[in-house]
Amino acid sequence: MKILSCNIENFGTLNHVRCDLKEGLNALNEGNGWGKTTFAAFILSMLYGISNKEIADIGDIRTRYMPWQGGRFGGSLVFETENGRFSITRYFGETPEQDTCKVTDSEGRDITDQFTNPGEEILGIDSDGFRNSAFVFQNDLRLENGESVKQRLRELSGSSGDRSRYERALKGLSEEAEALREKEKAAKLLKEERAENPDITSDEVIKKAEYLRTKREQLKSTERELGKREKALNDAKEELESFRNRMASKGNRTGELVIAILALITAFVLLFIGALAIRIIKIYIQYGIAAEVLGIVLLIVGILLIVNRSSRLRDRQYDEEVLVTRENSARRSRDEVSERKTRLKKEIAELEPYEGREQDIQKKNSEQDEKAAYVSRRLRLIEKTEEAMNKAIDSMSQHYLDPLRRSFSEIYSVLYPDGPEVVIGDDFSITVDGLGEMRKLDSQSRGTQDLIDLCMRFALVNVLFFAEKPCMVLDDVLNNLDDDRINKVINALEKMADSIQIVYLTCNTDRMPGTK
Repeated sequence: MKILSCNIENFGTLNHVRCDLKEGLNALNEGNGWGKTTFAAFILSMLYGISNKEIADIGDIRTRYMPWQGGRFGGSLVFETENGRFSITRYFGETPEQDTCKVTDSEGRDITDQFTNPGEEILGIDSDGFRNSAFVFQNDLRLENGESVKQRLRELSGSSGDRSRYERALKGLSEEAEALREKEKAAKLLKEERAENPDITSDEVIKKAEYLRTKREQLKSTERELGKREKALNDAKEELESFRNRMASKGNRTGELVIAILALITAFVLLFIGALAIRIIKIYIQYGIAAEVLGIVLLIVGILLIVNRSSRLRDRQYDEEVLVTRENSARRSRDEVSERKTRLKKEIAELEPYEGREQDIQKKNSEQDEKAAYVSRRLRLIEKTEEAMNKAIDSMSQHYLDPLRRSFSEIYSVLYPDGPEVVIGDDFSITVDGLGEMRKLDSQSRGTQDLIDLCMRFALVNVLFFAEKPCMVLDDVLNNLDDDRINKVINALEKMADSIQIVYLTCNTDRMPGTK
């Protein structure tokens, strides 16, 4: 579990305070009187509510943290688990009967009716167990009585009476697993046979049927494309025919050519006569000049007429060639699409026999595959269950007690490498080696007691919470430790914060991470 934010409306001296928390280590350094213990009590109250039970050095939470400034007593806590994001909103009255609790999911839906006690159901341990493991008030490191922690460990480890029930259940699971293995083997053989004989396999038929559907879609697309190509060809034909009709209606215009030739002939005659009059019959020189001028004009007119006619003929020929090329291109395109259509029809005719067989064979193979998948899933589940039960049987009584001792030993050796030997008894009592004799923890200095109690807390968090790790709340727990041990504890907290969220409250800057 990871707490995302605390929204305190009124709780003790805290009024309209919002605190956003991050993953890992959240270290809050605030002076005396700010409300660090109040903040810790708020988190506990949001998760578990407020009971009438008094807590050492705290007393009755309801009475102690009733808002000094008035207003609604409570607030909300937003947190995240493996199942999603949720919000708990609680308001408290003078008695438990007046308390209200509302739980909403990430969509804002009210899911309060799914919980009786949110904290206990999310973390798997009651309020006392939480306070004796992951939650520590200032000066409250020692387990009060640890009964709920002991009960939780007994539940996790099981009892001797459970062993016979486990063994009977395991025998039934083993018999069912053997039968399922035979069925799984038969299903694998059938699948291999289908792969080796494609003519009788549904996979081959299904592929052919799917290919048939693809070809039919391609045929529809081709027919639409062929229609467009036919239209383009018809348009090209009509345009060419229309052009030729227009040209035919205009005729060859031979009259224009005749006029041009006559103009040229006349021009040459007039030029000849003019030259003759000027050079030979000099008395008609003025007439000769006029004839020369008129001949030149007619010569120019004749040439222009011939040039214009030649240009029009070239343009007409070019336009006709363009239209003919367009028609030929449209025809080739139409023929290509038509050939594609013919090929598709032939392929479809070859594939159509597979269509009728597809559904029956597909249904049969689907049933076989579903049955084989169910057998495999069931077998894997039983095998995992067998494995888990065998492990439980092998270490039924010590399954969590030994890990607790190992976890404590690992943490203790880091935080107090030169410390005395510590033994955790079967009843979870702690004794310490004092001059060769095992003595009660109370025989040690307050600093040593706090360090050992803190190691015990860390170890309990490791073994109690394996499904949903809690947010660990530590309220000024290093007051009685010397500088060296403080540094070691803070280093340990930073390492633990890689896998668990920690809220660490202190009033001393020297006890903050990164200060030494």
